Amino acid sequence: MLNEHQIKQIGRGIYHITEGVGAPEAIIKPRKEEKMPDIKVVPYKALLDIRQCENGEPFVMGDAFSNLILLGDEAQKAGKLYPDYPDIVWLLREQVTMKLALAAGFIASKYPSLRLKLCEGYRPLEIQEKRFEEKLTVLRESGRIFANEEELFESAHQLTAVPHLAGHPTGGVVDVTIYNLENSQNLDMGTVIYAFSNPVELSWKAKNLTSTQKDNRLLLLDAMVQAGFAPYWGEWWHYSFGELEWAAYYDYRETFYSQVTTKKILERRK
Repeated sequence: MLNEHQIKQIGRGIYHITEGVGAPEAIIKPRKEEKMPDIKVVPYKALLDIRQCENGEPFVMGDAFSNLILLGDEAQKAGKLYPDYPDIVWLLREQVTMKLALAAGFIASKYPSLRLKLCEGYRPLEIQEKRFEEKLTVLRESGRIFANEEELFESAHQLTAVPHLAGHPTGGVVDVTIYNLENSQNLDMGTVIYAFSNPVELSWKAKNLTSTQKDNRLLLLDAMVQAGFAPYWGEWWHYSFGELEWAAYYDYRETFYSQVTTKKILERRK
């Protein structure tokens, strides 16, 4: 377990965290107005120009460096089950886990009864491929007319990321929320996590949020961005580091991570 001094050192670039990598300084300054931010939209085409690299960083459990992180079962309840590998949903790259510890410490230092909850990290590449093919089939059979294959893929990507561009299979994406120890409930974010039946309300463009729901989303956003993650405009719970969406969001030209198969992860864990 990392102590407070070590957590601070991580933020300074020690323990394999690259100095200056993450959120630009201007973005992580305390906000003067508590209003919903204009989150940068990263289109499918923007990801194609970024070089995917692989630094070989190991995978570890999402709570490996902090006892302030909870492991949630929301992904399993939403039907994202991996029966052959029950704990794989909480695996992350080592740097991502360290940054998650920073975010958890930020939240707990402000509100001691609150905990950052990790609901999903790594997603098997095979499952990502299957889901994307399912979305393509639905769109092709919907009767919609697409100008070309790129437009079809852009539409499908908004529903489930194109596998060779997807962040979850890299171990660099987390789905997170905040849990209240006092009432044993997740904070009210306006929707429950994975509430895909109402895509507008789960995005950062939601119009019908109460002031409490806005504050809760902003608390999560501040913690994650200060730790170096990039937000995703379409889902309030989705944050990334070291992969394509993160690189595109912060205008980097290459990534730290690329997609990894479940077989390779299991081989590394032996």
